[in-house]
Amino acid sequence: MDTQLNADFSDRVNRHRWAEVVDAINSHSMPPDTEPQPAATDSASFIAWATEQTVREELINRSTTIVIRRMNRAEYKNTIRDLIGIEFAAFSGSQ
Repeated sequence: MDTQLNADFSDRVNRHRWAEVVDAINSHSMPPDTEPQPAATDSASFIAWATEQTVREELINRSTTIVIRRMNRAEYKNTIRDLIGIEFAAFSGSQ
């Protein structure tokens, strides 16, 4: 399994890894206390960058993802009426 973290935010798994990194930095669990600590402004800049990249890719994915959903009875009836110009009782029987 590839566990390398790279700057390809278009990959959903990679975006999830970046979110984990941001969470670790926000919770101050990374870097460990035994390691040199970055300045607060550096951490904030990094978090802002990673969050911006993640949000940008999520918005791109939402704009290109097609979600199929079922219409309710009223929507179906109105769609048929709009397409062919016929009023009818959609699914008038009990189901």
